[in-house]
Amino acid sequence: EDGTPLGAQLPLSANKLEAAGEPTFPYIEAQWTTWFSQGERVINSAENDLLSFGIEQPNGAKPGTIAQQTISLSVPDTVDVIRMVATFKQSPQATVYVGEFRQISGITTNDFTEDVIYRVVAQNGDENQYTVQVTQEKTQPNPTDPDPDDPDDAVGIEDEIAATPLVYPNPFDQEIFLSEALADKSAKLTLYNVLGQAIALKKQGKSFRVTQPIPPGLYLLTVQQGASKKTIRLVKQ
Repeated sequence: EDGTPLGAQLPLSANKLEAAGEPTFPYIEAQWTTWFSQGERVINSAENDLLSFGIEQPNGAKPGTIAQQTISLSVPDTVDVIRMVATFKQSPQATVYVGEFRQISGITTNDFTEDVIYRVVAQNGDENQYTVQVTQEKTQPNPTDPDPDDPDDAVGIEDEIAATPLVYPNPFDQEIFLSEALADKSAKLTLYNVLGQAIALKKQGKSFRVTQPIPPGLYLLTVQQGASKKTIRLVKQ
């Protein structure tokens, strides 16, 4: 009655619904406690940055320049930008997408003939966008190569490799045939994928056969005969 908090006990009958006696007040100046549980609070990461970005080429990755939300890089005009593989590193716990397709560094290919937008999604759902711009640089001719318009530049037997369609067909399936210019010469052929990995070839007369199943896409074939060497872009159908 005087406002002092009390803690009371009331005996109950067997049905646990009715009182079985008078209440007692053993606790003076008492109040109900507040219970708290203990545990770990998980906070999802909000980091959503591209830390590095590059394009895979046969001689290694070509790094790009990241300036705010734009990534720029250049490749030779001999590189097919339609199916290029990007290598990148993003913030821990973040996921990278182009459109709705998840990107895997060193694996996923994209068409870079136009700007490509990479979305970096943080663990908490926050999103950051980067625009990748790829330009192609015109390949400068080698000054030591013979000038086809100069009659004083004689074309020797080994120089045929630089001026003749050397192999066919393109696109190819499993077999690559030598042209007449190389059929009777000791030419060495080496096939690479876009990651720079060599693909085994087996020589069969005037042709070379791929000895293992390979997926469709762009490949680079180096043809070497003597001191001359040429790289050809081939498409596996």
